[in-house]
Amino acid sequence: MGNAYSIKEAIGLTTSLHGLRRTDLLWNTAFGKWHLGEDDEEAEDSKRRYKFPYGDFQNVHRCAVLSAESRAGQYKFTDIELAAAHLRGMLDALVAGKRSSEQEHASST
Repeated sequence: MGNAYSIKEAIGLTTSLHGLRRTDLLWNTAFGKWHLGEDDEEAEDSKRRYKFPYGDFQNVHRCAVLSAESRAGQYKFTDIELAAAHLRGMLDALVAGKRSSEQEHASST
Protein backbone atom coordinates (compact mmCIF):
# COMPACT_ATOMS: atom_id res chain seq x y z
CA MET A 1 0.00 0.00 0.00
CA GLY A 2 2.99 2.34 0.35
CA ASN A 3 2.26 5.79 1.71
CA ALA A 4 -1.41 5.89 0.70
CA TYR A 5 -4.16 4.87 3.10
CA SER A 6 -7.81 4.27 2.29
CA ILE A 7 -10.28 6.73 3.71
CA LYS A 8 -11.71 3.91 5.83
CA GLU A 9 -8.36 3.86 7.60
CA ALA A 10 -8.29 7.63 8.19
CA ILE A 11 -10.33 10.00 10.32
CA GLY A 12 -12.10 13.33 9.90
CA LEU A 13 -10.32 16.18 11.61
CA THR A 14 -11.57 19.55 12.73
CA THR A 15 -9.49 22.71 12.90
CA SER A 16 -9.97 26.43 13.21
CA LEU A 17 -7.66 29.44 13.33
CA HIS A 18 -7.58 32.99 11.92
CA GLY A 19 -10.25 32.83 9.24
CA LEU A 20 -9.89 29.10 8.65
CA ARG A 21 -12.98 27.11 9.56
CA ARG A 22 -13.25 23.42 10.27
CA THR A 23 -13.55 20.82 7.56
CA ASP A 24 -14.12 17.14 8.05
CA LEU A 25 -15.06 14.06 6.11
CA LEU A 26 -18.75 14.97 6.20
CA TRP A 27 -18.58 18.04 3.94
CA ASN A 28 -20.93 18.07 0.97
CA THR A 29 -18.25 18.69 -1.62
CA ALA A 30 -15.75 15.94 -2.34
CA PHE A 31 -13.00 18.51 -2.80
CA GLY A 32 -13.48 20.02 0.63
CA LYS A 33 -13.43 16.62 2.29
CA TRP A 34 -9.77 16.21 1.50
CA HIS A 35 -8.50 19.39 3.15
CA LEU A 36 -7.75 20.17 6.78
CA GLY A 37 -8.73 23.84 6.56
CA GLU A 38 -11.24 26.15 4.96
CA ASP A 39 -10.78 29.85 4.32
CA ASP A 40 -14.19 31.42 4.88
CA GLU A 41 -13.08 34.61 3.12
CA GLU A 42 -13.06 32.75 -0.21
CA ALA A 43 -16.22 31.99 -2.21
CA GLU A 44 -18.00 28.78 -1.21
CA ASP A 45 -17.88 27.43 -4.76
CA SER A 46 -14.15 28.12 -5.17
CA LYS A 47 -11.36 25.59 -4.85
CA ARG A 48 -9.27 28.41 -3.33
CA ARG A 49 -11.48 28.13 -0.24
CA TYR A 50 -9.91 24.84 0.82
CA LYS A 51 -6.42 24.68 2.34
CA PHE A 52 -3.99 21.97 3.40
CA PRO A 53 -4.91 18.94 1.28
CA TYR A 54 -4.09 15.48 2.61
CA GLY A 55 -5.47 13.06 0.03
CA ASP A 56 -6.69 12.42 -3.50
CA PHE A 57 -10.43 11.62 -3.19
CA GLN A 58 -9.67 7.98 -2.43
CA ASN A 59 -6.50 7.71 -0.33
CA VAL A 60 -4.81 9.63 2.44
CA HIS A 61 -1.19 10.31 1.46
CA ARG A 62 1.47 10.51 4.13
CA CYS A 63 3.52 12.96 2.04
CA ALA A 64 0.51 15.31 1.86
CA VAL A 65 0.00 15.07 5.62
CA LEU A 66 3.69 15.87 6.20
CA SER A 67 3.47 18.82 3.81
CA ALA A 68 0.32 20.14 5.49
CA GLU A 69 1.96 19.85 8.90
CA SER A 70 5.08 21.66 7.72
CA ARG A 71 3.25 24.47 5.90
CA ALA A 72 0.81 25.00 8.76
CA GLY A 73 3.76 25.35 11.16
CA GLN A 74 5.54 27.71 8.79
CA TYR A 75 2.49 30.00 8.59
CA LYS A 76 1.61 29.66 12.29
CA PHE A 77 -1.70 27.80 11.84
CA THR A 78 -1.18 25.91 15.07
CA ASP A 79 -4.52 24.05 15.09
CA ILE A 80 -3.97 22.71 11.60
CA GLU A 81 -0.37 21.82 12.38
CA LEU A 82 -1.52 19.84 15.42
CA ALA A 83 -4.34 18.15 13.47
CA ALA A 84 -1.88 17.11 10.73
CA ALA A 85 0.57 15.84 13.37
CA HIS A 86 -2.25 13.83 14.96
CA LEU A 87 -3.22 12.35 11.59
CA ARG A 88 0.46 11.53 10.90
CA GLY A 89 0.65 9.75 14.25
CA MET A 90 -2.46 7.74 13.42
CA LEU A 91 -1.01 6.75 10.04
CA ASP A 92 2.27 5.74 11.69
CA ALA A 93 0.36 3.62 14.23
CA LEU A 94 -1.65 2.05 11.42
CA VAL A 95 1.54 1.11 9.58
CA ALA A 96 3.14 -0.24 12.77
CA GLY A 97 0.04 -2.34 13.46
CA LYS A 98 0.04 -3.77 9.94
CA ARG A 99 3.74 -4.60 10.17
CA SER A 100 3.20 -6.30 13.51
CA SER A 101 0.32 -8.37 12.08
CA GLU A 102 2.39 -9.33 9.05
CA GLN A 103 5.31 -10.37 11.26
CA GLU A 104 3.03 -12.45 13.50
CA HIS A 105 1.50 -14.12 10.45
CA ALA A 106 4.93 -14.84 8.93
CA SER A 107 6.29 -16.32 12.17
CA SER A 108 3.27 -18.60 12.59
CA THR A 109 3.71 -20.19 9.14
